[in-house]
Amino acid sequence: MKVTDLYYKTNNYELNFTVAPNPGNLANDPGDNVTTAYEIGTLSGSSIFKDYVGPLDKTDYYKFSLNGISSFSASVIGLNGSANVRLYADLNENGLIESSESVD
Repeated sequence: MKVTDLYYKTNNYELNFTVAPNPGNLANDPGDNVTTAYEIGTLSGSSIFKDYVGPLDKTDYYKFSLNGISSFSASVIGLNGSANVRLYADLNENGLIESSESVD
């Protein structure tokens, strides 16, 4: 999942996931590329992650997996029109985000 500032405006946001908590492993910044993405782990519960995207921190990445076929829901609270959220599935498991792997 990628949260990006599109027009150099401040966007405080709240990202709500259903996840397993990983105490003591939350970085100050979730990472601005796939390699440095915040590793949530396998989803199995509820957690809330709060961060910022804007002129100084344009993009945040989060990485997670599902334990088999599962129902998944995510909500993002507080974004204005100058930011977006996109979900990707690394279908070929090469660790790269490819446009064909965007989940619509």
